[in-house]
Amino acid sequence: GWTEERYKNGEKITYPAITTSQTVSHTENDFFIQNRSFLRLKNIELGYTLPERFLSKVGVKALRVYVSGQNLFVWDNLRITHIDPEQNNSYGYPITKNVTLGLNINF
Repeated sequence: GWTEERYKNGEKITYPAITTSQTVSHTENDFFIQNRSFLRLKNIELGYTLPERFLSKVGVKALRVYVSGQNLFVWDNLRITHIDPEQNNSYGYPITKNVTLGLNINF
């Protein structure tokens, strides 16, 4: 937190001054303003359908293998790393990631 000594020594100050008194500093500052711009990999699906010539020997008409993902990566400038940059407050739920593996077989 901020102290006059740390400020004079040029030390890194990560939070504003904290006080236990009833007085509150009403001095305007931009400490809690954050750049909320972001880039997100929201959905992706990668799949491969095996050629029919490999499948006909085992009685399969089509076989597709796939993997899909949701919310895999978010690149942002927030100081708080556990929240979704699209949320309006810092008490929101963390971003949940989802990965699905699948297999489609047609006989």
